[in-house]
Amino acid sequence: MRHGQYGIGPLGGSMPPVTLTLLIANVAVFLLQSLPLVNQIGMLEPGDVVRGQVWQLVTYGFLHGSLGHILANGLALFFFGPIVERYLGKGKYLALIFSAILTAGIAHTVIYLIAGYPSVGLVGFSGAVFAILVVALFVAPDSTVLLYAIIPMKLKTMVILFLAWEVWMTFAQGLAGQVSHIGHLAGAVIGFAFMLAPRFLGGGGGGGRGRRRFSPKEKSQRLSMGHPGRSKNASDLYDDPHWKLDQ
Repeated sequence: MRHGQYGIGPLGGSMPPVTLTLLIANVAVFLLQSLPLVNQIGMLEPGDVVRGQVWQLVTYGFLHGSLGHILANGLALFFFGPIVERYLGKGKYLALIFSAILTAGIAHTVIYLIAGYPSVGLVGFSGAVFAILVVALFVAPDSTVLLYAIIPMKLKTMVILFLAWEVWMTFAQGLAGQVSHIGHLAGAVIGFAFMLAPRFLGGGGGGGRGRRRFSPKEKSQRLSMGHPGRSKNASDLYDDPHWKLDQ
């Protein structure tokens, strides 16, 4: 993938800490799934959630059904997680991940209980992956990706195709298949919420780190170094080494 301001995957620099931790956690839990108790406790089953095992609404996200399953989610996290983490910052990025996992789990639970399938289990990080893809769509829509390592296309095209497929499969397949398309779409909704809600609420753009707030002492130091905003001869200060450090 071609990368820009925020970088994608290792091409944009070192792997950001939260994405790296999530990758390690997913792999570690997958290895632990050889123990039956891990699946029994962690898998989301709507009937169990109703009976009080509410932790399953989060733990299921770190379990996977097969090697192919974790490879698909892991690769998506590896390539697209860094761009989103660098854009949102660690705190908002973590909030995005766990909001998506929780929302996807709740959506799956409610839909299957209403439909009368309380024993259908759910595992996988896919809800969070779809939230990440949607945020990446806003951050770097024109970045070029190789879909399945073969087909070149714009990131925005890939994400839109994925979302269209999920909507189609939700209506065509319903609850009969082994993939929770409802969970995928719920995760995508969280991605849209993180990017669009601040704009509708008057908070500006869809995330980002925002401007740093300085303490009174830091403000004093900035002024003493000749901050251009406080100088009548601001243009003369751009060559000052202190000003360069201040930036």
